[in-house]
Amino acid sequence: MVDTSKEFEIRFLDHVAIRVKDLKVAADWYQNVLGLKKYQLPEWGDYPIFMLAKKSGVALFPANTSDRKYLLGRGRPLIFWPA
Repeated sequence: MVDTSKEFEIRFLDHVAIRVKDLKVAADWYQNVLGLKKYQLPEWGDYPIFMLAKKSGVALFPANTSDRKYLLGRGRPLIFWPA
């Protein structure tokens, strides 16, 4: 039986994976409108593009990728750190 008396606490949200039609347009919007910092390492290739505010942010992926490791339902679309 599951103990439901304990609350689940999250220390912080690490990132949420988001599929977008145009990576550059989306990255520019997150940077210019929301003020998030862009992180993209060469070894990652064209994606993901991480847009962060301190420890939290979004990971941008192309909506039309045929790369099997990025198909919906695979991987971790929501990453958080429990307390």
